[in-house]
Amino acid sequence: MSEPKEEAFKRSSWKLWWDNIQHDSRDNLRDLQRSLMDELDFEPGISVENSMSMGQINQWRVSNPAAKAITVPTLLIHGYAATSMTYFRNFEQLSRSAKDLYAIDLPGNGLSKELPLEPEGINKPKRLELIETVKGQYVRLQEPIDEQVYKKHLQHYEDYHLEALEEWRKANNLSKINLVGHSYGGYVSFKYCLKYPENVNKLCLVSPLGVERSIYSLNNHFKPDVDYVIQREDPSQPTFTNNRNLPKLLLQYQNKTLRWLGPLGAKACWGYVNASYGRVPSVAYREYVFQLVYGKGIVTDNAITVFNQLFSRALLAYDPIMDGLNRLKVPKLMMLYGAHDWMNRAAGALAIDEFNSIRKKYDGTFYIVDKAGHNLMLDNPEEFNARLIEFLKD
Repeated sequence: MSEPKEEAFKRSSWKLWWDNIQHDSRDNLRDLQRSLMDELDFEPGISVENSMSMGQINQWRVSNPAAKAITVPTLLIHGYAATSMTYFRNFEQLSRSAKDLYAIDLPGNGLSKELPLEPEGINKPKRLELIETVKGQYVRLQEPIDEQVYKKHLQHYEDYHLEALEEWRKANNLSKINLVGHSYGGYVSFKYCLKYPENVNKLCLVSPLGVERSIYSLNNHFKPDVDYVIQREDPSQPTFTNNRNLPKLLLQYQNKTLRWLGPLGAKACWGYVNASYGRVPSVAYREYVFQLVYGKGIVTDNAITVFNQLFSRALLAYDPIMDGLNRLKVPKLMMLYGAHDWMNRAAGALAIDEFNSIRKKYDGTFYIVDKAGHNLMLDNPEEFNARLIEFLKD
């Protein structure tokens, strides 16, 4: 794909804002999705189908009956506030090796429907909150928590995606599948493997969110009357934290905040898209991501609620991946990160070391993809595809 001229990426903030008011965001997203897929050139004999699985989940299926390298059906899961088009630069090459390739929009994202989020009932726990007794040095629980009740609370919100994935698998008459999950989708994929281990063949986590142990983990068994020393070096330790602390209002309202700002919000969003996806030489993709982030109702309230219940304002998980490695049953695990990734690569490397130590053999692999950031499947699709195909081969 040739690099467009710089002028192709310039937009009027007033026009972006006005167009969003005048047109339905989902219709725009649907049209842009089709434009992206029309850019691709699949080999003869490969079929590409878009449908609404169960009338709820927007799904792409790319089938190649002649493919022999990867015969287990493979599902690609996107990250937070993203869609199946996260993988649009990977479909062509992967389809030459994979017999059945699927990519979906998670519930409440993209073109998939917002599924109902059942109320928790009377046993909803208070949010796990910490206070710094000495700023930057010591932390303690603000008040006691019932760990078993809190685990049920987290499972309730995890199930919003996990049960939808399981129903999707059944609706497509699939037995074992390979799972590939990016960012938040990596966290969801990992949790699916813990709940439904018999359904997963191999698991690839692509710059996954929620790997690190941290002061926010409910598995730490912290006591409310004890001060714990904060450390920021080793993400495998229970007292780890980072320097990130997103504002509550931003987490609560997210892309609504951009729309409230009118043309200024549209300008900020378009700038973010160009900065974050500068390695993707597709005008259509940047327009697609803008509509995804800025468009009304594309990332739904339930999707936002689920995310905010599973992660702290530091974007650290209340039930981290590292705490569940001893329960992971997949035969093989791979973690991929970009060379310029903002995600904690050290946590991924330590997680793979721990996984191999638990197994007492090298069932886990860790790779850095060159010339790529967090969106490595988009930034460097050639190397990403090669690593993934080698890992998933039968």
